[in-house]
Amino acid sequence: MGFLETIGLAFRNLWANRLRTMLSALGIVIGVASVITMISVGTSAERRIASEIAGLGSNMILVTPKIGRGAKSASSPSLTIEMAEELKAAAPAVSAVSPVAQIEGQLRWASSSTNTSIIGITSDYMRIANQSIVRGRSLIPAEVDSAAKSIILGAKTASALFEDEDPIGREIGVVAAGRRFDFTVVGVVAAKSDMLFMNSDSQAFVPITCLLYRMMPIRGISMYYCQAQSPEMAGPAVAQVERYLASRTGNPGAFNVGSQEALLDAVHQVTSTMTLLLGIIAGISLLVGGIGIMNTLLTSVAERTREIGIRKSLGARNRDILLQFLVEALALSLIGGAIGMILGWMAGSGISRLAGWPPSFSMTSVAAAVGFSSAVGLIFGIFPAVKAAQMNPVDALRYE
Repeated sequence: MGFLETIGLAFRNLWANRLRTMLSALGIVIGVASVITMISVGTSAERRIASEIAGLGSNMILVTPKIGRGAKSASSPSLTIEMAEELKAAAPAVSAVSPVAQIEGQLRWASSSTNTSIIGITSDYMRIANQSIVRGRSLIPAEVDSAAKSIILGAKTASALFEDEDPIGREIGVVAAGRRFDFTVVGVVAAKSDMLFMNSDSQAFVPITCLLYRMMPIRGISMYYCQAQSPEMAGPAVAQVERYLASRTGNPGAFNVGSQEALLDAVHQVTSTMTLLLGIIAGISLLVGGIGIMNTLLTSVAERTREIGIRKSLGARNRDILLQFLVEALALSLIGGAIGMILGWMAGSGISRLAGWPPSFSMTSVAAAVGFSSAVGLIFGIFPAVKAAQMNPVDALRYE
């Protein structure tokens, strides 16, 4: 019997028992769909987080005081404006440094008001943090030096106060730390989606000198936003910043210094590990599907014992019988794999769209899932196929 004839016979036998074939393939369908869905969703989540990190700034490096075990005490070193200038001079790989501080406050204009976070920055911040000005201008160094009462509004903040009016040049009231100040609006930040811990659309930005020396009850810097000269210089820049902070404060473990590249690598490692674990868990259902295939083929062998005996008496060789049942097992797994691939793609795309993530469909994951399901079908089909091939034709013909 030729190979094509064997394939045709296998599919005719599967079609003759359509319901049993469908139920047998169901385990493979669920397994493949689960694996592809988990990998697709994991990859989509990683891409979303990576795009958000990339959108935080250009070659950005964050310097923050350590919090947690061994957290900063009253005598621990803290960040200052003066240290930011020293840092830029001591780290040649760093092109810009902006100290950042934050206070909660309320902005008022006419009968409108909105609560917001007021961020103290320097003139370099917008470039480092990849923020663009859609109206007006950014802060200039002279405003930072003189602690000017100039303010830049986030897109949502500007809309809440002025709706469709142009806010540039308007004086608004800023209430913070129990005191009221009058600020002049000089710019509006372009709308940008929320990114991790940042929401620039709902913030307002003022010169950090004004925030520290005029508004805040305490003069504390939250963090430094630094920018490396280039992506290739991010590593040397981190090393230079760490070296400066260690020598300046005498406490090398007091601050966290992290670049975008390091953060992206950490995110990739975490999401890859989680995706792998979820894929392994989902892959267990493929083994269950393999057991279903073996059970179906054992039942088919029992039902077709006389047929096997007749074929052997007519000259069919053991390998012909073996190949027939292996082809049936492979066909079951491929049918289940194809349906599972379609369902997995639909489920992964649907979940990604509901979560607002970029859809991701990896052909590698599809090939791996379908290949593994085919291997499962063959492995679990070997025992029934061997059992059928080794039947004694005389005993098979006597079987009732």
